[in-house]
Amino acid sequence: MSKEIIDIIDTAVKIGFGALITAVATYAVTRLNHKKENEKAIINRKLDIIEMAAAHFDKYENSFRRLLSRIDAAVIQLPNMTNFEASNKNHDYFFDLIRKEDEYFCEARDHRSYAMSKLHILDLSNISDLLEELNKLDIEVRDFVLFDKKIPTSAQMEKWRSTLRGVKKTFFTEIGKFYNRQKI
Repeated sequence: MSKEIIDIIDTAVKIGFGALITAVATYAVTRLNHKKENEKAIINRKLDIIEMAAAHFDKYENSFRRLLSRIDAAVIQLPNMTNFEASNKNHDYFFDLIRKEDEYFCEARDHRSYAMSKLHILDLSNISDLLEELNKLDIEVRDFVLFDKKIPTSAQMEKWRSTLRGVKKTFFTEIGKFYNRQKI
């Protein structure tokens, strides 16, 4: 074979290997970039879900706090009373205010369920369990005041408010920990 043919073959092989190396490198870089973009998208989606859960929790907690405030107004305005009496206009007034606030609260309870669902999607059942604790408080408060028509003591009100504050603080602390563990 002549030297020219060998040079042509040599050049063709070099070009072929160069193209092959370029193709493999391009594929590897593209694949890595795509993987990183997917990871970022997943993390961003998780953060969006956590933010939605926090917003839903906030709506529920605000409504619960307003209900407790209405009940507290009755406690303050009706000292030394233990029950709402239907024949007493003052009692009727406060009980109606509480019942109206309870209607708003009942609508806001859906937000607790939405928040719990979002937390379960992210396998954050420990945080979701906190909301179940509020559900128990919700039942206790509503049974006592709205169904049994009893007026709580100031100490009982403080216990309820303290439980609500504690759950809220723990909820946002745990949400913050999860949020901060996400690396983009």
